[in-house]
Amino acid sequence: MATLADDLARFIAKVGAGPVHLVAWSFGGEVLTVAMRDPSLICSLILYEPIAVSVLPPESPEGKAAREERANMLAPFAAAAEIGDFVQAAKLLREAQFQLTPGGFERLPQDWRTTVLDNARVVPLLRAAPIPPAITCDMLKNFAQPTLVMRGGKTQPFYALNSTAICNCIPGARQLVLQNVNHDGPQRDPTAFTAAVVEFLSRG
Repeated sequence: MATLADDLARFIAKVGAGPVHLVAWSFGGEVLTVAMRDPSLICSLILYEPIAVSVLPPESPEGKAAREERANMLAPFAAAAEIGDFVQAAKLLREAQFQLTPGGFERLPQDWRTTVLDNARVVPLLRAAPIPPAITCDMLKNFAQPTLVMRGGKTQPFYALNSTAICNCIPGARQLVLQNVNHDGPQRDPTAFTAAVVEFLSRG
């Protein structure tokens, strides 16, 4: 996660593209680290079901529910990774995230599967990496750039709770629910996702 955030910040600075409209999905929600570290790089922020469970107080009912649900969702992935089957771990993670039935990964479109399998090699690196500093709600309260937080109407409670919490933490952030999708929204309904992004940016 730290590498992702550092690479992104350096890339924006290197090409002189900032401030940018930054769009992120799921694990890509770690762009919050970039936004908190150097808000001047960000013109606006668009997040689809970002993973940042630390914004939910661990002692709160929502925080406890989100953490428990996330742990249950990741259990099959963690078990496969523990025995070194990183390809299977990547498949199981996608099945859990997209709420697929067992073996459902093999029925996904080829390009979806290719992306997952190409990235299976980083599973051991992800598990071995140190946990980055948490992004808290108090930190987000100082973020002033326009922000849109999206989630799927059929997504897991963990993603829904997390998305709502982030939206509530960032001043003036808008929340949008894409219907008939879950964590797969940007791939399952790219037309609706893209339309939401363009509409948000058109508001200036």
